[in-house]
Amino acid sequence: MDESRTPFGLSRWDLLAAGAMAGLVAAWTLFADRLPARVPTHFDFAGQPNGWTPRGAMPWLIFGLPALVWLLHWLVDLARLGADEVAKRKMLGIRPLRGLMTLGMVGLSLAILLIPLYGLWILWLALGFLFLCLGIGIWESLLRLRRKVPREERERYVMGLFYVNSEDERIWIPKLIGVGWTLNFGRPAGWLMLVLLLSPLLLILALR
Repeated sequence: MDESRTPFGLSRWDLLAAGAMAGLVAAWTLFADRLPARVPTHFDFAGQPNGWTPRGAMPWLIFGLPALVWLLHWLVDLARLGADEVAKRKMLGIRPLRGLMTLGMVGLSLAILLIPLYGLWILWLALGFLFLCLGIGIWESLLRLRRKVPREERERYVMGLFYVNSEDERIWIPKLIGVGWTLNFGRPAGWLMLVLLLSPLLLILALR
């Protein structure tokens, strides 16, 4: 399947997201009537609920979270369909992350639905599933990008994330995956910039 030619920037990974959403609709149909009138949706560090959502508003929360994650990723992808080859290559590369991140958010939404019925332990299970989906999505995206990027360019990125090239005078480099910029850690100025960016956080931690 040539994903560069699929309509509307969609891919087979979006089928995974669509299937997960369909499963979430089925779960809502099964369990919605068993929910209390006010559903606990926020908890303190002791696991005690301190925030509630009316049952009638729960679909906005449960379906809205994964749908928003998918929609934002898809809109960025769609906006880059007519961009240059480098941008297009990057968006093709992160499509697995879009599908798997949506799958993880569906798991989190399912936990929000089931916590009032079965307990808070489901939240920790859902968070573990979310991080697993993120890890697999990032790994799969990096593998796809590595296959598409020329070898000489690919070797300048450590683990596909950190750019290291002492011969490149630039400090800020376009990311290999996703949008935005990363630092050139092959030059001292790149490390200095990292320290400057982290200094407010380090100062706050030091003064606590």
